[in-house]
Amino acid sequence: MGYRKFFAVVRLLAILASAVLLTNGQVQAQTGTSYSFDPTWPKDLPNNWKMGGVTGLAVDSND
Repeated sequence: MGYRKFFAVVRLLAILASAVLLTNGQVQAQTGTSYSFDPTWPKDLPNNWKMGGVTGLAVDSND
């Protein structure tokens, strides 16, 4: 076995060993984020402002 293969195997074993040590052997189930409905959102905007899609954006040296 050449040195390249030997060191490749050593690196692989080191990566696997560190992965095992970092996980601590414990796997815990996680629940997703729960959201609740807010009927008061969105609130009316002041000054008869409207919300709409943005199709473009321009930036110059003053921005």
